[in-house]
Amino acid sequence: MRYSPSVAFSPIDFIRSPMLWADVIEKFEGTMTAAPNFAYGLLARRMKQANRTFAQDTTLLCADMAAEP
Repeated sequence: MRYSPSVAFSPIDFIRSPMLWADVIEKFEGTMTAAPNFAYGLLARRMKQANRTFAQDTTLLCADMAAEP
């Protein structure tokens, strides 16, 4: 099995700069991520405002919903 490091940052950092999440996924070639549903919506809005998308060759394979019940 290949070693897969984790990258984490605080919720405060995300709220201050939602694009940080996309930057981290791209910089570290993330394959899996998880967040509550509001985070996906917020990131999508910010990416649309910045006219930005993930590259076609993104390494992201899984985006889990991590909301509490």
